[in-house]
Amino acid sequence: MKTERIAKIEKDWKENPRWKNVTRPYTAEEVVNLQGSVTIEHTIAKLTSQKLWDK
Repeated sequence: MKTERIAKIEKDWKENPRWKNVTRPYTAEEVVNLQGSVTIEHTIAKLTSQKLWDK
């Protein structure tokens, strides 16, 4: 599960144009290590932001 989350973050950073010019002094593994064990999903906010981003 942890390796899947790391891979997902790395893929997003690499392929999503939103992160194109962002420089990070940390790795995806460090991000996952600092995340809590409960995944919070903000469904309405996610759907709305996706609609705005896709325009």
